[in-house]
Amino acid sequence: MRLPSQAAARRQVGSVVINAAIALLLIVITLIGTELGYLFFMKRELQKTVDLAALAGAQALTPTACARAQLAAKDNAAKNLPLGIAPLANAETECGNWDPVFRTPPLYFGAPNPGEKLNAVRVSITRSPSMLPLSLTGNAQHSIVVSAIAQ
Repeated sequence: MRLPSQAAARRQVGSVVINAAIALLLIVITLIGTELGYLFFMKRELQKTVDLAALAGAQALTPTACARAQLAAKDNAAKNLPLGIAPLANAETECGNWDPVFRTPPLYFGAPNPGEKLNAVRVSITRSPSMLPLSLTGNAQHSIVVSAIAQ
């Protein structure tokens, strides 16, 4: 049996450190990717919720009153919000007038002018979902802002 020489043994010193560094780097990249994916998933879920809430509010909207539309939007949002997300508040549901001819882009939405009736509902929310337990950003909260208008 041949024993390795001292020169050969010296060349192999540190090879475990390189493999460990590569493995650690791959773990960090995976965690960052998982966190970003989770944030995009939560944004999609919140957008779906406000879309459905705006549609429900628009269906319940009367030309002169907003209370039923706000209640319908809140009820619908409560059924669709992901777990751990605060429910929709009345202040986040706004009734107004949507008109692509006389209103400014990109929303074409605003408070009704004299003689105009309510014809649209806008739902806008800002939420900070709980982060994954092993967040590399120090469990910093990231705000997600979404809105929808339905006529």
